[in-house]
Amino acid sequence: MEVVFAGGRKEVMHQNQTDPEYPDKKGDRGDGRDLIQEWLDKRENSHYVWNKTTFDQIEVNKVDRVIGRSKSLSYKFLLCSTPNRAVFVRALAAQDT
Repeated sequence: MEVVFAGGRKEVMHQNQTDPEYPDKKGDRGDGRDLIQEWLDKRENSHYVWNKTTFDQIEVNKVDRVIGRSKSLSYKFLLCSTPNRAVFVRALAAQDT
């Protein structure tokens, strides 16, 4: 499974796009592009994660790629590199939303 986690949702959302966590906030992109959706559209069997609920919805037997964006530029995701993917997933799922 390929995993990309980074901070800063608003930097990849267009100005008319509502943040999923904060309905009063919009994206910063002035070019009208939704980079999260573009990433998903270009990658078959991909999944977008922005909180623990969406993380828990990952179907590990069906998803090959995961992109995660937190609310700010400070990362809220813990990345653990281990030979055992189940341990890796539990470590990430244990993080707060």
